[in-house]
Amino acid sequence: MTRHELVTDASETEAYLYLKGHPRRGQDSADSVAETLILEDLIPGYRGPDINLDFDSDGVLIGLEIIG
Repeated sequence: MTRHELVTDASETEAYLYLKGHPRRGQDSADSVAETLILEDLIPGYRGPDINLDFDSDGVLIGLEIIG
């Protein structure tokens, strides 16, 4: 993948931002995520939408899930 892609669900309450290097849908994308960090756990006092940061096995950020 050479560009980013933002995909939202039908209700537009969830979105996923695929970054360069993410294998995307149809390619066993769940297995490509080696670690997920939750933004709320990283920033004390964070108030905002739930954001999950997905990293590959090399520690490269490959996607963001935004909920809410």
